[in-house]
Amino acid sequence: MMLSGEARKPLLSLRAIRKSYGAVRALRGVALDLQPGTIHALVGENGAGKSTLLRILSGKERPDEGELIFAPGLGRGDWDVRCIPQELQLFDQLSVGENCFLVDRLPSRAGWVNWTETRTRAVERLRGFGQSIDPRTPLHRLSVAEQALLQIAAFFDADPGVLALDEPTALLGDHEARHLFELLHELRRRGSAILYVSHLLPEIRALADRITVLRDGEIVWTRPAPVAEEEIVEAMIGRRLETYLPRAAEPGHEPLLQVQGLSDPEGRFRDIDLEIRSGEVLGIYGIIGSGSSQLLRALAGLRPCRGQIRIGDRDLAEPGPEGLRRIALLPGDRLREGNLKGRRLQENLTISWLARLGSHWRFDPRGDRLRAEGLCRRLEIVSPDLDTPVDYLSGGNQQKALLARVLAAEPAVLLLEEPTRGVDVRSKAEIHRWICQLAESGKAVLLSSSDLPEVVGLSHRVVTLREGSLSGCWPAAKVDPEEVSRQAMPAGKVRERAGDIDVRDRGPAPIPDFLAGRDWIFREAALAALIAAILLLTQWRLPGSIDAGFWSGWAAAAAPLAVISAGMTLLIAAGAIDLSVGSVLALAAASWAVLAGTGVSPLAALAAPVSLGAALGALNGALCALARLSPIIATLATMAVWRGVFLLSTGGRWIEIPEPGRELARAGLGAIPGTAWLAAAALLVAWLFLEHRVEGRRLLAAGNNPLAAAWHGIRVDRSLFLAFTSLGALAGLGAVLHASRYGHVQNNTGVGFELQAIAAAVIGGARIGGGRGTIVGALLGGLFVSLLGEVRAIWGVHERWQLMIVGTLMLAVILLEPFFLRLLRRVRGGPPRGGLDLEGSANG
Repeated sequence: MMLSGEARKPLLSLRAIRKSYGAVRALRGVALDLQPGTIHALVGENGAGKSTLLRILSGKERPDEGELIFAPGLGRGDWDVRCIPQELQLFDQLSVGENCFLVDRLPSRAGWVNWTETRTRAVERLRGFGQSIDPRTPLHRLSVAEQALLQIAAFFDADPGVLALDEPTALLGDHEARHLFELLHELRRRGSAILYVSHLLPEIRALADRITVLRDGEIVWTRPAPVAEEEIVEAMIGRRLETYLPRAAEPGHEPLLQVQGLSDPEGRFRDIDLEIRSGEVLGIYGIIGSGSSQLLRALAGLRPCRGQIRIGDRDLAEPGPEGLRRIALLPGDRLREGNLKGRRLQENLTISWLARLGSHWRFDPRGDRLRAEGLCRRLEIVSPDLDTPVDYLSGGNQQKALLARVLAAEPAVLLLEEPTRGVDVRSKAEIHRWICQLAESGKAVLLSSSDLPEVVGLSHRVVTLREGSLSGCWPAAKVDPEEVSRQAMPAGKVRERAGDIDVRDRGPAPIPDFLAGRDWIFREAALAALIAAILLLTQWRLPGSIDAGFWSGWAAAAAPLAVISAGMTLLIAAGAIDLSVGSVLALAAASWAVLAGTGVSPLAALAAPVSLGAALGALNGALCALARLSPIIATLATMAVWRGVFLLSTGGRWIEIPEPGRELARAGLGAIPGTAWLAAAALLVAWLFLEHRVEGRRLLAAGNNPLAAAWHGIRVDRSLFLAFTSLGALAGLGAVLHASRYGHVQNNTGVGFELQAIAAAVIGGARIGGGRGTIVGALLGGLFVSLLGEVRAIWGVHERWQLMIVGTLMLAVILLEPFFLRLLRRVRGGPPRGGLDLEGSANG
């Protein structure tokens, strides 16, 4: 960014910004100037209005009053102003490279994605952040911390004029945070204005040139750095904050939790021996990839492990629900692993208590509410009432609600992962005090935190975890923070020239390069192998049954199903489902039957059912994307409407397809009918759209994470509308292929076809819930389902068995996917690059 002679004028000025949510006044006349070449820190308690201010700055919300004044040439339209949110706004089913460009800014030409440039630029950007990750790797294979670093990297594709960061180090380790600070200093030297929001006052004092304190939506003061930490805290909360990092009284001598030889089957940790006494806080410190997160989840029974876990005088041979009644985990990511988003505060507080009651107790609504009120008082949770959704609370109160839920289970052992992540100084001090009180009440506390002063200050003993193994142990009186940090660093590191950054050597990829990141190949290869096995078995048991007539009949049967399955895959990937596709097929087939015998050109006759299908799909899309109806409810209704229109228009009679229409099914190349070649052309177009068009990648992103898509400017409603319309058009084409094969349109045409299309899409790998699906998988799913019908006739098996097999396979695909992913990790040769953690990650 070039600076003129007026360089010291603000790049962005906020004037008298006011914002209210009902009766709550979030911002009260905030005024702020962001100067070029300056890091401006914004601090305040949770609920002070910092995140609201950043949403206004990013353009996600509009102020009720006030204005934003940009310097000439600076504006949000060309990404000169960038805001990095605190929450991860990424797409876990898409690749690292796509997330590096936030999908909507993929390198492209005329709407076609340039994958070579995408990968090259992603590698360069990740190296600039000390990461050596193959950009083709699916995002869900990365740890939460690596995803957080990737999100930051995604906004660094050029020098931003103004860069706002909301708690950027909340999910980072010390090493990654130090590197981020180096990059921010470099941006400052280039003239960028940086607004840095954080609760970590040591960070603020080390980074900031200017500090602004926000309290209750108003600016208390803005001062040049340095400012004493005590002054900042006093301005934030309106009084002095006394005790910080208290330590509980000395614990007893009897061990409460004993761990011997605990190892992870996948090598994330090994040979762990720990002993925690009643009333003791044992601190565990390790950097990203140390295995601490997986260790805590193994102790909580959330992932498999080998070794012995003993609570008091009782062995937990199989850690699981029984163990969870004695051991409770506070997860480090409250947004995705902790609180029940969208549910009331009361439900979040008492859900673990209800789990303890079991099924033999009668639910007592009044007692449940009284218990929730007691937890609110005990942990000083500030909320309008117990019916407020937990999402509406400030970060500190959300964290206290999560801690309250853990305490409600009345565990003997508490596993606390990052208990003060993303909370303000007052909430942090309160949580520290409660940790000490819990220990003094006789509980054993295992505290894992990336905040080294927190671990050292609260713990009676500190242990370090390095690359899955314990590397050091110190009593509180002999803890040397520098030695603790040194013992936590990996032993094997390489130097990579990327601004003199240390990066871990992840080693060579354990699979061929062309398969990197392509998990779907293994799923589709398995399905293709199953199809081949059925064909071979049929030919072996019934020699001569697989002849030219079989291939022709199978191709004709598979063509309409594969085409409509491709459309259903697009829609499922976009996060919806359509139950009306069978009725759309019937109406479109009737229109084809009428037009095929009127003498119109074949192209016009073909365009009519495709256009009709697209129109009906667009209507479904409008109901779901614009009117916000549930896709299942909307398409269930239109399924009945379209079926009724079809029966009324045909009078319930069969319609014969004229000879020109039947010719399509006969004409072809070799034994493959023309309908199959037409289907192949349609599938090729669908494949190009989904894999190589920016709109196709947006569709996947919108289905994978609608909130993140909206944050990055992707129109979720537009993607959903496009998917519905595409499915309708493909259903219209499928109707032509279907009717041409049979030579007539029956009064029950299309009945049950929607279930076959959904089954083929799901068996082919489409993810119910959105974000994943391939056209190759849809083709294989269509081939498989139609093959069952063909071989069933050869084997003389009743149709009901085909339905049972298809339904069973759908369930198997959904239920066995976690097992498949674990198996895939082992095939790849160990923990995947980037740290896949299915059990321990919210994304797994």
